Amino acid sequence: MNKRNAFTLVELLVVISIIALLMSILMPSLSAARENAFRVVCISNTKNIALANEIYANEYDDRYVPVRDDRMNSLLPGDPKGDQRSWAANMRFRTIVGYLGKNIDDALLKIDPAYEDVLTIVPEDFQCPSDRVVKKNQISGYDTLWSYGYNVTDWAEEFGTRWFSPGSPNIIYGHIRSRVRQPASKLAFIDSCDWWVQWYSANYIDAWDVFGQVPPDVYNPPYGGPVLYRHSESAVIGFYDGHVECQGKERVFDHDDFNANPQRPGMWVGNEDDWP
Repeated sequence: MNKRNAFTLVELLVVISIIALLMSILMPSLSAARENAFRVVCISNTKNIALANEIYANEYDDRYVPVRDDRMNSLLPGDPKGDQRSWAANMRFRTIVGYLGKNIDDALLKIDPAYEDVLTIVPEDFQCPSDRVVKKNQISGYDTLWSYGYNVTDWAEEFGTRWFSPGSPNIIYGHIRSRVRQPASKLAFIDSCDWWVQWYSANYIDAWDVFGQVPPDVYNPPYGGPVLYRHSESAVIGFYDGHVECQGKERVFDHDDFNANPQRPGMWVGNEDDWP
């Protein structure tokens, strides 16, 4: 009697089919588990930023870290890059969060060693794992490599302030803690690829669905300061009271917030008393 020492072709095909079936069943679960892990890291990063903002306010007479401080020079001595007036470059804030002493991406330094001292770049340990822009080292026009943006809606041009306009060298754009009404429902930080965000650029219909994850320059104009819904079409939000939530795109961009009558400024406006 001859002994069979190998599988037949039919048997091999059956085994391969079973393996393929198992993989098709397991892959979505593995992808979901991977994304959940990324989301947890992003929530932790955002929590650190939100809590650092509270600590900063304790140290600076109840004032949160300024979104932008025009009293500072545009460029620090010896630093040829970056917008050093932004919150991302605030040295005390960076110290509280823990950015100082951390190395930025080695791949980025190969592009330009000068990026080692650019304060509008976040160390790779604090980047969102789901941020494809930051992983590709896609630098914006402001030499920014950042996974999170600070809400600037209170000072955005569409509400009459024109906070980027010239001729205002001594203006500080930031909230006083005691004047933020309902801080637990007011958005401070959110997923982005630039250091600032605004309500209009949270528009997932005209902006995010079209552009996906691209550098900030692609959004300008009119979608500067974009919100990126990189966590299963959701974004991680840090609120002014320090807590963090992950919210879907429809909830983040509420069409009625600024167009309703009577007006409902919603979570994008921190100080409703100053809102028109």
